[in-house]
Amino acid sequence: MSAFAIVGIAILAVAISVIGSRFVETQMLLIEDNKKNHDNIVSGKIEERTPNTNVDGSAMPLKQIWKYISLIVFLLGGAWFLFRGDDWTLIKLMYFIVATSTTIGYGDILPISNGQRLFGIVYILVSVSVMGEFLGCISGYVLEIRQNKFHKSMEKHKFNVSDIKLMDADRSGDVSELE
Repeated sequence: MSAFAIVGIAILAVAISVIGSRFVETQMLLIEDNKKNHDNIVSGKIEERTPNTNVDGSAMPLKQIWKYISLIVFLLGGAWFLFRGDDWTLIKLMYFIVATSTTIGYGDILPISNGQRLFGIVYILVSVSVMGEFLGCISGYVLEIRQNKFHKSMEKHKFNVSDIKLMDADRSGDVSELE
């Protein structure tokens, strides 16, 4: 049993690292896009919004929303399939999904038959990946909204010498992009 736990932890670590690196790459692309948009606005070259961009400048494409809806349906359907003969309520299914996909796993709900265990292996790997991707998407969306609000507030702010001195964190007399 401990060999399965060690292999499972290794697989989970790889899945989380892949999701994490994808999240970081996505955030870096969003930051670069926001910087380009900000530079274009400042220089007077305002680009048109893409069809997938909301009025406030944040992007949550409809294709991505449908992807997450289908994944949530998979999670619900998979949990129902896993325990279909056990007369589960929707609340118990949701409890199982959240406990499993967030890797909390209290241990109070267990697959009993070998078929349930085999399906459970696949279900756990997919549900943890789906939850990581879903939470990463939501946090990226929130981050993008905050960045857009920040850029809009910066455009309205009239900078003076004291503001620039405050930005000079290393007190070198020059303000770099990192400051």
